[in-house]
Amino acid sequence: MGKRRPIEMQSISPSSPKPDGSRFPIIVAEWRRDDREVIRVSFDRFNGRKVVDVRAWWRDSDDRWKPCRGGLTVAIRHLPDLAAGLVKALSVAHDLKLVECNEGGQRQG
Repeated sequence: MGKRRPIEMQSISPSSPKPDGSRFPIIVAEWRRDDREVIRVSFDRFNGRKVVDVRAWWRDSDDRWKPCRGGLTVAIRHLPDLAAGLVKALSVAHDLKLVECNEGGQRQG
């Protein structure tokens, strides 16, 4: 096994895309999953459709980020329902003491 490189987060897209969609993908959020992977939420285009993608990414031997096969990609029109479902899941997980969060919803510790 080679040396493990520290994970350097990718830049969150600083501005909104142009109306023609030429700025895709747009990285909205990213956080460390473990020593080798990050979880990334992004907007992209797939088969001509705008999508939201939630996926783990890993770094290859050439230091390039590669998407894992498993993930969730849905049409952007599903984003409000997805967000509402995740907010509800966080609330239930908090009630069940599966996760501890501060008032802003951020994980503590």
